[in-house]
Amino acid sequence: MLGALDGITILEITGNMSGAIVTMLLCDNGARVIRVENDIHTNARNTPEYAVWDRGKEKFHLNLHKDSEANKHDSLDISSFFTN
Repeated sequence: MLGALDGITILEITGNMSGAIVTMLLCDNGARVIRVENDIHTNARNTPEYAVWDRGKEKFHLNLHKDSEANKHDSLDISSFFTN
């Protein structure tokens, strides 16, 4: 079944409840949601409510404070986010 937002990609970079709920609704309506998380948000998101709010989302862990991951964002293919 096609959703109203099929073909739309959303990057979720929030670390709060309201962002998780809004992107859950976008995902429920067909959008591709990629949740970008870091060490600060990971522990808070291991609660039961976030298990519901994060359903259907892809997850990407990024910690720009670690040298080993500082350039990890360069490997992201963001061309798919800017389609006609």
